Amino acid sequence: MARPDTIVVGGGVVGLAVAYELRQAGQAVLVLEQGHLGRGSSGVGGGFVSLLSQQSPAMLGLVRESSKRYASVAERLGADIGLRSCGSLLLAPSEAELTILHTAGGELSALGLSATVITGDSLRELEPCVAPTVVAALEVDSDLQIDPVRLLHAYRDALVREGGEVREGRLVAGLQRHGGRVTGVRTQYGDIDADQVVLATGCWTPVLMPPTHAAFVRPRRGQLLVARPRRRCVQHLLLGADYLGAKFTNTTIGFSLEQTVDGVVRLGGTREWSGFDPRPTALLCSVQKNAARHVVLGDLEWSHAVAGLRPATADGLPLIGSLGKGLWIATGHEGSGFATAPATAARLAAAIT
Repeated sequence: MARPDTIVVGGGVVGLAVAYELRQAGQAVLVLEQGHLGRGSSGVGGGFVSLLSQQSPAMLGLVRESSKRYASVAERLGADIGLRSCGSLLLAPSEAELTILHTAGGELSALGLSATVITGDSLRELEPCVAPTVVAALEVDSDLQIDPVRLLHAYRDALVREGGEVREGRLVAGLQRHGGRVTGVRTQYGDIDADQVVLATGCWTPVLMPPTHAAFVRPRRGQLLVARPRRRCVQHLLLGADYLGAKFTNTTIGFSLEQTVDGVVRLGGTREWSGFDPRPTALLCSVQKNAARHVVLGDLEWSHAVAGLRPATADGLPLIGSLGKGLWIATGHEGSGFATAPATAARLAAAIT
């Protein structure tokens, strides 16, 4: 590639989505990934595109817009991204958690979204794996699921096919500046010039951000248990009421469960302020115990554990936009990168071009 118009630093789902939309707009785009694609937080994330997992109007808007875009994204990428319209359920395993369901349902209804509380036999008919002790669930039937690994590869393949470039093993150590604007990046293999630079670098973003913004993003570890593929046993995206507590407070453990189109079951989850330690821990034993309050999965065979560092912000909102002349940012999505990537990419690409 000749001199790129835009360098996107970071090859996670947000970075690849932004790069793809910029290429669609006619820009020469180069993606620089410090490791290998799919080895960061995007490679160990869930495929939830769920309104139930959000609280703020801004995030609900991003997820809602992404939901509307995903079908066309799959078509434009020319790939099977595991897209499934399955709906989601927020489970209350005790009477004490019913308030969370009603509050979440009221917030969604106020935005004109369908959210229904379901109990008893109706709930078990809808989702047979729900534990008999669960007293109620809030259903959002418009929620979607994608396969994270398929989507990452689809974005990468489409970008390269259409003339973009992805370089792995390229650590960006700093930014080039001249005349009050960013003019490129510095890597271990030399400097690369560009008109624009996009930081989609997850929890490592503070290294490259202006000092006034460096404290805005920090890592939050999320752990998952992954089971061997089996015939479908989970119909919906499942969340526990405690998941919202783990996501939006300092609670560590919440319940999330999904089964991909390939039959893989993924159980979460944790939200831990663990610094930059990406290793799975014994906390997953507590995740398994917590799961038993929500579902009965029978002879599920757990294969392995994974963990990733998710870029979190103090207010739970991503940073999307300009950081000055020639410098843009798209990070801080924490565990909602896949749920918001299409909308994030479309908005940022429109601003850049």
